[in-house]
Amino acid sequence: MTDIPRVTCGSCQVPLRPEKNGETVEMTSNGRPYYIISADRWKCPICGHEVLTGFPLKPLALSYQDGYNDERKGVTTSVEMEPTYGRNVKQNTKTPESGDEKTSP
Repeated sequence: MTDIPRVTCGSCQVPLRPEKNGETVEMTSNGRPYYIISADRWKCPICGHEVLTGFPLKPLALSYQDGYNDERKGVTTSVEMEPTYGRNVKQNTKTPESGDEKTSP
């Protein structure tokens, strides 16, 4: 039998519990609407720390689509996305020949 993966609180070291499944979340970028997606909210029973997880691959609506404002009426949470998405992030890599570290933009 395989173990069921559990979301665990890093502080309390106890499994988080599902608080709400299918919560409607608006993702924003630089303070502007980007897309709406469904997610599951999990909560630590001890400290109350919450995590959004279980995002599907496809959003419910994209900000440039017709009907986006209608979809926004059901939004319960707004989350600011990482603005860089990998830009301006340096990656350290070692070349197999020399073992020297190189930093790439």
